[in-house]
Amino acid sequence: MGNSCKKKDSQHSSSTSNGSPNDEHDSLLPPGAAGASSNKRLTMWGLAFMTYFAVCGGPFGLEPAVKAGYPFYFIIGMVLIPWIWSLPIALMTAELSTALPQNGGFVVWVKEAFGPFMAHQEAWWSFVNNLFDLSIYPVMCENYIASLVELQPYQAYLVRFSVLTICFILNLFGVDVVSKISGFFLVLVLTPFALIIGFGAKHIRPADWWQVPPEKFSKINWGLFLTTIVWSTGGFDNMSQVSSELQNPKKSYPRAMVLTLFAMIITTILPFLVAFSVAPNYHLWHDGYWAQIAFLAAGDWLRIVLVVGAIISSLSILNAYLCTCSEMLAAWGEPDLLGISILKTQSRWKTPWVAILVNSLLIAVGTLMPFEFLVQMDQLFYSLGLILEYLSLVRLRFSQPDLHRPYKIPLNKWLLIVFVTLPLIFCGFTTVMPLISNWKIAVITAGCLVFGGISYPAMLAIRKCLGTSPPQVEAGLN
Repeated sequence: MGNSCKKKDSQHSSSTSNGSPNDEHDSLLPPGAAGASSNKRLTMWGLAFMTYFAVCGGPFGLEPAVKAGYPFYFIIGMVLIPWIWSLPIALMTAELSTALPQNGGFVVWVKEAFGPFMAHQEAWWSFVNNLFDLSIYPVMCENYIASLVELQPYQAYLVRFSVLTICFILNLFGVDVVSKISGFFLVLVLTPFALIIGFGAKHIRPADWWQVPPEKFSKINWGLFLTTIVWSTGGFDNMSQVSSELQNPKKSYPRAMVLTLFAMIITTILPFLVAFSVAPNYHLWHDGYWAQIAFLAAGDWLRIVLVVGAIISSLSILNAYLCTCSEMLAAWGEPDLLGISILKTQSRWKTPWVAILVNSLLIAVGTLMPFEFLVQMDQLFYSLGLILEYLSLVRLRFSQPDLHRPYKIPLNKWLLIVFVTLPLIFCGFTTVMPLISNWKIAVITAGCLVFGGISYPAMLAIRKCLGTSPPQVEAGLN
């Protein structure tokens, strides 16, 4: 399923011609972290549908960015940021997922480039990021339902729990079911926005697109503005978690990534160009405001249709992410990682149902937090992990130039450094902004970073004392 690769460093494990790691020299984070499936059930279109929902899932959730920057800055952000932020992630995912086609995904990339300690940090940061990120979508779903009917606190949480339960059940049936459902959901999600464009087109005033915050609203919240947009346009690398399930990855990955990028830009900008004229009181915009825009465009019936679309969007995004994140959590059950074998327990449909259940329960706790706080924490840890991924991309070009890459970004290693410089600066900015804007975020982040640093050597020491460490783990400890 994989490709043979030559590694110059004798400390790293070599790969056999079918891509499976040599057990004798395997590292703490094995390339086949979640187990490479020989049954490739995921098509290019299925990957594209899943990627769309993993990245954006439609224009939902972007309303706070309009409130922060008004139409002019929002349009500039949505036109430029995908090319600065999203395109490099998509191309990196295409190159490294085809070169290292295992379900460990970006954790495998970091392990190959920097070794097991940094791979452990990548896995931990991604785990924290996923908990905050996946907690967002049940909250979004509840916010839209609350725009139609008043919900008591217990009813609001019941809605969030129901969304999680549905996605838990769907994920039990495997990645092929998730991808097919994502394609069906895509049509349902975009239909309300097509209706908003149709009924609201008569209100379009191009002058509205040039609106900037007036004097009394001149202080733009750049932290919220940027983190909201990059949150809604990132996530391509999460599709690396299903690389071993993909048919013809050499062609499927780059095609699906580029297709999703264009679909994301088009399906996001067009509805907003109409919405800016339909609802020009931008300082009132907030998460869930699309329901009000739909009402102003065509009446209460369209608001109901929009809310149904928002619920489906939240379900679809959570459904796609729960699939990829549970694969990563299942990887922690490998004997040379945490060794919690129960995480690898599979259902009759060959899915890690215990990992899916653990993720779902943790997400249920995360949904108690405010929406904007979740977005900023999510983006902060996502950016941290992305920095390691970009550095891995560059380092592997230097350390493993002979690694077989079915798809390769058409740049030499020096131009590749130039290519990733701007995204790295952007990652640094989106990491720092939430830290300086909210002391609670800074404290939680510091605690998570410290835990990630000490948990790796602690885990090795405990496993050695218990006598459960395989030889390569003991070698790492020594």
